[in-house]
Amino acid sequence: MLSRGADPDAQDTNGNTVLHLLVIYQKIEAFDMAYEVGASLEIRNVMNLTPLTLAACLARVEMFFHILNIEREIYWQIGSITCAAYPLSQIDTIDTKTGQISKTSALNSVVFGDKDEHLELMDGVVIDLLNAKWNTFVKKKFYRQFFTFAFYFVISLICFTLRPGPPINAALVNGTNATNITTKNSNHTIDTLNLTFTFNDTAKNESIGSLTTLLLSMY
Repeated sequence: MLSRGADPDAQDTNGNTVLHLLVIYQKIEAFDMAYEVGASLEIRNVMNLTPLTLAACLARVEMFFHILNIEREIYWQIGSITCAAYPLSQIDTIDTKTGQISKTSALNSVVFGDKDEHLELMDGVVIDLLNAKWNTFVKKKFYRQFFTFAFYFVISLICFTLRPGPPINAALVNGTNATNITTKNSNHTIDTLNLTFTFNDTAKNESIGSLTTLLLSMY
């Protein structure tokens, strides 16, 4: 097909190239073949997704890490230890061209993905990038806001606990005293009047005096 002039970067109506389709169907060997003959990893479809960000969006774990290994630049390698650099243009949430937040970045798709496979993508360069962004931009701000909130919360709790209560009404009672009063009416019959008086400590003396006056007046 290439000998007859086929373009490996040709796009369909959805903007997908052959690499996008191979990511969707998870054909790693065919992907390597298309990449070796010149297919580009930078072309975006109508959803603004490159093959790498498409793999992150669809949670194609093997394809995602395979494309990362293709794009990395190896500096040195000793045995099983490899020092390599990964381009962040498609991984980080900051668009390198506009400086704005890219909602189609690989990191954004991994963090906000709703599939279980997205958790498997939280490894390697992705988790290292998250840790670097946390330590650089978020950690100090988070703890500063947390301790500020905790301080104001404790102060508010103390003020709420120690606030003065409603005023105590003098008519409120601390106990109940019952007194039976026996009187004689004009017909010389004995009536028993059961009076219940309720006092608090401060009004008890005044209430006793009033009760004495009441008893004397009834006789």
